[in-house]
Amino acid sequence: MLRNAQSGFTLIEIMVALVVISIGLGALLVATSQNIRVYQQLETNIAESWVTMQNVNLVRLGMQPLLVNQPKFTVTQIKHFKIHARVEKIPTRISMLNQIIISTRANSQGKYQNHFTYSYEPIL
Repeated sequence: MLRNAQSGFTLIEIMVALVVISIGLGALLVATSQNIRVYQQLETNIAESWVTMQNVNLVRLGMQPLLVNQPKFTVTQIKHFKIHARVEKIPTRISMLNQIIISTRANSQGKYQNHFTYSYEPIL
């Protein structure tokens, strides 16, 4: 009883397997690059939020004096970021209530993108 049996894979089977693997790896690469971009944006947003709250607290405690309609510009280094902030005090209709607008950006050039308005009663 003679059997003519072949063992192994054909060239077409190997090519199909390689195509399936490359599609899977391509999808994994796209997902990883999207995660890295989202992580970097989240890290920037957290640093800008921290700088914003730091400026709010400095103004409320009187450690960063502001004149009405004369913005102050600060640069804060957090990790590998240099966060640029613009802090401005604007008048309100209520004399005992102050309002500040804090705008931040992670780039040294360009528009301030994130704006935060905070109203507070000064500590006497």
